[in-house]
Amino acid sequence: MKRLALMMMAAAALQIGCTADTNDSDALDPSEPDGPTGTVSSEIRNGMVRPAGEAQMVALRMMVAPMAKGCSGQLVRNRFVLTARHCVHAWSGTYNETASPDPSTFFRPSLIKLEMGGQQTEADLVFWHPSTDVAVVRAKTPFQVNGSTTGYVRNVRTSYVWAGEWVHCYGYGLGSPNGAFGTLRYSHNMVTSSWGTQFTIASNGSAQITMGGDSGGACFSGSDIAGIQVESNDLNWARLITGSAFNPWLQDILNQFGSEAYDGLKIRDASGRILVFLGDGAVHIQSGYELGTYWWWSPTYQTGPIDEIDPKDGTLLREPNGAISVVYAGAAFHIPSMNELYAMGYATWPVKTAPTNARLSVGLRPNRDVLLRDRATGEIDYVTTNGTRYWLQSWAAYQRYASYGFPTYTIPSGGLGQFTYGGAIPY
Repeated sequence: MKRLALMMMAAAALQIGCTADTNDSDALDPSEPDGPTGTVSSEIRNGMVRPAGEAQMVALRMMVAPMAKGCSGQLVRNRFVLTARHCVHAWSGTYNETASPDPSTFFRPSLIKLEMGGQQTEADLVFWHPSTDVAVVRAKTPFQVNGSTTGYVRNVRTSYVWAGEWVHCYGYGLGSPNGAFGTLRYSHNMVTSSWGTQFTIASNGSAQITMGGDSGGACFSGSDIAGIQVESNDLNWARLITGSAFNPWLQDILNQFGSEAYDGLKIRDASGRILVFLGDGAVHIQSGYELGTYWWWSPTYQTGPIDEIDPKDGTLLREPNGAISVVYAGAAFHIPSMNELYAMGYATWPVKTAPTNARLSVGLRPNRDVLLRDRATGEIDYVTTNGTRYWLQSWAAYQRYASYGFPTYTIPSGGLGQFTYGGAIPY
């Protein structure tokens, strides 16, 4: 039988950043009749076409050359997408749902592209259930629902799903040969069997059933998630993991990492490194002594390979030797003295206890092109992501670069010295 993930040729990476709203109107109406016969066999077989993003369904594409894997997913919070575990890591042969996979087989978060009704972003964290085919992906930027990037909640049904019940299912089925996103489709199906943590559904009178590419999509009981789709024979039945199998684990992830992770939470990546979250950024703990001294009390969550997760702008980090840095645009700047700390206006700001070499762990280069102003001299430089700075010698030059949309940050005195000088821009 088939896992519902679908392989396709890799396409150009998606534009990053949420730009559109997806509302919840007319979604999740189980009274709607079975739709007209569809024409795209790679999505829900004969499913009824629905607007992209309805019911907060998210399309996932794992950009792993030379092929890309397409799956569906369900938004459960503004930054969290529930999906099938087999979608987000590499595997071959017969998939073992009950064993926790090798962390090194999971895809890097930046390769997992997420789209919901015109909004596009990528993952920054992936967590997987240790004993069933379910995973949750945290988005780098929150999705907007009903005009807000906060406050969205999709509940999971925790009661038993009985044979004879009806559920309504969604899936994108990313199956077009050129790698384009699939059409969101819907079907209304009867539960035919239920046991333990799983249940099956059958095709209905219009021959509608989930197919390849629908893995991770939700089937609903009312407005609650009844189960996550994981397998189908592409003809007349499909299998799902029931919500009661993963809800306690899911709620733990949501409570701990939320819209941003609690300071002190730890993750262990695929290489075995342990990183601590500070200002919603992950900083490498290089010392077992420091781990046991400062962060012994907090849980450690296993993840796969990770990309840089930068602390929020304005996060202050104090290393064990007393050195304090401030983070802007993903770059950490040393604050040379307490006088400079006060001059920067940080006297009342919280300072987070950080590991040794936290400044180097965060990084010295910005994660985007920026304009940086030295607090003491007033000099403003245009700084690129490769760590090269260009002195803007005139107000006109500064206004021109600011008009391009580059943000301006004031940094501690001497902070421009951590970049390579590339020349002056007079106007």
